[in-house]
Amino acid sequence: MGLYFGFCESWPYPSLADVFWLAGYFPFLIALFYYLQIFRPAVSKRMFQMAGVVACGIGLAIFVPLMFFIEAEQASAAMFFDIAYPAFDLALFVGAFLGLLVFTTTRLKGNMATSWLLIFLGFLMYTIGDVLFSYTTLWGTYWEASAHPLELFFHFGDILLLLAFYTHTKEL
Repeated sequence: MGLYFGFCESWPYPSLADVFWLAGYFPFLIALFYYLQIFRPAVSKRMFQMAGVVACGIGLAIFVPLMFFIEAEQASAAMFFDIAYPAFDLALFVGAFLGLLVFTTTRLKGNMATSWLLIFLGFLMYTIGDVLFSYTTLWGTYWEASAHPLELFFHFGDILLLLAFYTHTKEL
């Protein structure tokens, strides 16, 4: 299975749409990085260590089992996307975790803590959804329709991020 650049009744995985989905992570990552740079003086070495431990722990929990399920004969493009989605989600999740730490454990405690909790939970939903997506596509149990139950994780993530942005405007 390789990248498919045409249209058909059953859209294969991965497709050109997946390239654009992955490209969408970069604006999120850049925005998160620049937003956290503003509060860099409030981030302690201990917070970085906690974020690193969380990243390593979750990364191992996600990627070690995933590597066992990826078949050697699977197309390299499919393997790339099965790993890339959870990897980018993990990066967003860890950035949101760091932001949550800044607004719940420092002198900035209370300011914008609710919106960062919602951002953190939104990215958690995306991470869970993409990890489940990777596993279900590897097992062949994901069906090509928007009615798969794991799609709810993405919808919940969207709702939580919308609530975070709304809450953030009210907290300013």
